[in-house]
Amino acid sequence: MKTTLTFFTCLLLLLSAGGDPQSKPNVLFISVDDLRPWINYYGETWMKTPHMDRLAASSRLFSRHYVQVATCGASRHALLTGLRPRRATDYGNGPFKVNAVELAARETESFPHLFKQNGYHTRAIGKISHSNVSSLDDLPRSWSDVTTLERRWGTRHNFVNAYAQIERPTEEPKPRNKGYAFESVPMDDKAYPDGWIAAHAVEALGELKDEPFLLAVGFMKPHLPFNAPTKYWDLYDTDAIPPIAYQDAPRNIVPGMSLNSSFELLGQYDVPPGGLDDETYKRKLRHGYCAAVSYVDAQIGKVLDELDRLNLSENTIVVLWGDHGWHLGEFDIWGKHTAFEPALRSPLIVRIPGMNSPGTITPALIETVDIYPTLAELCGLRIEKLDGNSFSKVLEDPKAPGPKEAFSYHRPWRYVDNPYPSGPWAKTIRTDRYRFTRWTTAVEGGDVVQYELYDHHTDPGEQNNIAGYNPEIVDSLLPRMDRDKRQRGSSN
Repeated sequence: MKTTLTFFTCLLLLLSAGGDPQSKPNVLFISVDDLRPWINYYGETWMKTPHMDRLAASSRLFSRHYVQVATCGASRHALLTGLRPRRATDYGNGPFKVNAVELAARETESFPHLFKQNGYHTRAIGKISHSNVSSLDDLPRSWSDVTTLERRWGTRHNFVNAYAQIERPTEEPKPRNKGYAFESVPMDDKAYPDGWIAAHAVEALGELKDEPFLLAVGFMKPHLPFNAPTKYWDLYDTDAIPPIAYQDAPRNIVPGMSLNSSFELLGQYDVPPGGLDDETYKRKLRHGYCAAVSYVDAQIGKVLDELDRLNLSENTIVVLWGDHGWHLGEFDIWGKHTAFEPALRSPLIVRIPGMNSPGTITPALIETVDIYPTLAELCGLRIEKLDGNSFSKVLEDPKAPGPKEAFSYHRPWRYVDNPYPSGPWAKTIRTDRYRFTRWTTAVEGGDVVQYELYDHHTDPGEQNNIAGYNPEIVDSLLPRMDRDKRQRGSSN
């Protein structure tokens, strides 16, 4: 039988033989903020995402990828460090700052740092860690250089504040106070920061093409506000976007603990009184989300086009990752910050040159912390003591068995910044059939406050907590709840 060596196999042979370092594969890592799997290739056929679809057609697409925590800072900390959350602050947006001393004590602070230590030029553009200004603020040893948008906006500040500098059409109503949750303006792609992020990424590829590189490009849409140039709004008919499938809260739960009040939307944006009870307004929010996804899709396309134009695709690993999902009205929630499927499931698309069965979707249960060890293995880099595991076998063979559970973590937002570790903590696992969540009074141990069990074979919308009716299933899943490994405090 003839054996075909894939790019991955050949690469490992070359690296083990001390091959030319110029033959090291490059890495293009693309992160997208608040992107749920609303991509045409994922089966959401109304979505206009031709560029992500094109990437998926030549990649391995993971239909069951789960983030560690459904909030930006915690999710990105897990991604970049390869560590699961452990402390109260690891469940919110501040882990980079709070863990700065610990990160400084590690031999390698992140996977970009690992690549930098091994001769790669590492560059960050846009939002990679939680800082909207510069990833150097969060990971000072990880980057050879960082491109910010200072050239465009003239000052280092949160990009959201820069929106005020855009001249609005006179017929558009002015926001009353905090700014609208969505916006359509007849301007080009550089009306918003993602257009500039794409332009800088295209420029960076030309500058880095002659050396091994890891280029991380972080797009900010479709994060609130759902702003996009008018041409992306025009791709959709508001009434043709599917209605919210599950608006009711799950049965048999403690709503004040398991759900949230859409505080990000209501607290930061000018939602009209009764807006979230108005079907027309809710359809407009969903329309705005779709437009923002198509806008960022177009920016991703520009970067992929330049990768092809420079003949870099044949030696570049491409990863597209959503930092978490987003409730678009499911359970009457608009936002992330839950331990449910809409918040924890996000896109993961990985392309390696010479891939077997490109375009195949795998149901393997993959976690965000698995990305770090996978990239290290693909590039022949040595790592130690990470919390995730490489999924390179699934990249080789989409039918390869993956892990039996994916772990995620959650804490109600009102407790996240509490310096005292009181209040409920959730650990949740996704198995092939179930989502099982355990709420306790302490991050490790403590008393059980609530169990939640959802059967995805019969209840994919997680509408009915059946834990109380199925103690035997709960008992079978409890030992699996503690299979997650955590190397917090160790150095690699």
